[in-house]
Amino acid sequence: MHGRVVQIDWQDDEAELKRLYLAEKDVIVKPRLHLLWLVRSGKQVKDATAIVGCHTRTAQQWLAWY
Repeated sequence: MHGRVVQIDWQDDEAELKRLYLAEKDVIVKPRLHLLWLVRSGKQVKDATAIVGCHTRTAQQWLAWY
């Protein structure tokens, strides 16, 4: 079973999201940027949530926030 296709109007390119993620010191914001970077680099949301360690619904909220 396949999930929904995520349509995101990306404000930053992959390299910029990686730079922001690696530079972030806030432990609340860092996983959000990590997830955004992973999805921007082509990972499926389900796979990115497993790497970051968050729930799929949380990831959906973070993507909507972006």
